[in-house]
Amino acid sequence: MQTHRTLGLPLDPASVGLARRMVGEVLDGRTHRDVLESARLLVSEVVTNAIVHARSEVGLTVSVLDDSVRIEISDHSPHLPTLRSYDRTSTTGRGLDLVHTLATDSGVVTHGDGKIVWFTLGVPGGAPDRASAPLREAEVDVRLCHVPVALYCVWHEHAAALLRESLLVRLSEDRDEQWRLADEIAVANEALAVLSASTRTLFEAHDQGREHLDAAVRVPRTLVPAFADLRSVLERAEHMAASGVLLAPTSQPEAVALRNWCCAEVARQTSGLAPTPWRLAADPSAVKPPPAWDGTAVATAQRATIAADDTGRIIAISPSAAELLGWTVDDLTGRRLLSIVPDRLHERHVAGVTRFLLTGERRIIGDPVEVPARRRDGSEVPVTLTIGVAGGTHGRTVFVATLDQARAAGA
Repeated sequence: MQTHRTLGLPLDPASVGLARRMVGEVLDGRTHRDVLESARLLVSEVVTNAIVHARSEVGLTVSVLDDSVRIEISDHSPHLPTLRSYDRTSTTGRGLDLVHTLATDSGVVTHGDGKIVWFTLGVPGGAPDRASAPLREAEVDVRLCHVPVALYCVWHEHAAALLRESLLVRLSEDRDEQWRLADEIAVANEALAVLSASTRTLFEAHDQGREHLDAAVRVPRTLVPAFADLRSVLERAEHMAASGVLLAPTSQPEAVALRNWCCAEVARQTSGLAPTPWRLAADPSAVKPPPAWDGTAVATAQRATIAADDTGRIIAISPSAAELLGWTVDDLTGRRLLSIVPDRLHERHVAGVTRFLLTGERRIIGDPVEVPARRRDGSEVPVTLTIGVAGGTHGRTVFVATLDQARAAGA
């Protein structure tokens, strides 16, 4: 027996639940119940992507055939979906990857005013019987030179999380102004998707431990203005994150500078100007005030100890730590941790802090690790670093680290 059901879904986060419910009603108790959970998961991801990226009403069709189930999700955006290449620890960008992994078959077809994303579960089935042609827009070439691989990858993942959360917040607010802002967020998401499609090699290089690479980005000419939206929308999302409206953390100042550089390079190069290579610099406006936190235990510790907030600012330091690093307590307090990190490790340090704040991944936290620390005169001293995490106020994070001077090789 064959079943065919369709449902129109509004541009609303609640549509994801409605889509899951319809899939459950169609498949539960039937011969294809074995694919029910996969179908629910995939329809959740694809409908969410349609709401986030297409900012239009969504059409859902579930067809139960003799040997398979075919699900189609349509929207009114002509831009084709992009498989984002985040690494294995990513908390976002998994939708199309899940479709490719779990579905028996899948694809995308275009129609008059939008597209249809379809997938099948069970025996392989064909695409919907609709004529389609690849959508080719006029494109311009942008070259991002000397991109910091680790920092770029974690910034990209963080930006996607900020956009996704802020859009869902806006869509839940029943005011015309909020819907206009939601539309801007969706446009910014398209700009980020363009970056993702063109910079997959950077995510691959990250897994290989590469430090810097050039990346060629092909930008549809119609989407060039979207990069200005990407910058301004992310700035607003940062304020929402800082005020606790979003679950995602705020960005490190260097990641904000990288965001601004990427967007500026698109504007510069599409205006005919030459590329400007990336140079690490912090955006001072991105440094939040320090959290309310009692640093007395650190300031009076006998052991070399440093506390820093989630922007990388040193908020307390013991006299022995200051002496080890060639500073006075007063001179080092208030500086960024990068002041005591060798230049060659700056970008990886910022990427590591951002990844922890975003995902909770503890690559070195809690485990002693030998690293070089930079002293005030530029020389380096080997230390055994042990980092712990302490809670600040209003969701802020404080890192507390002990530094034991390591013995030099052969000592």
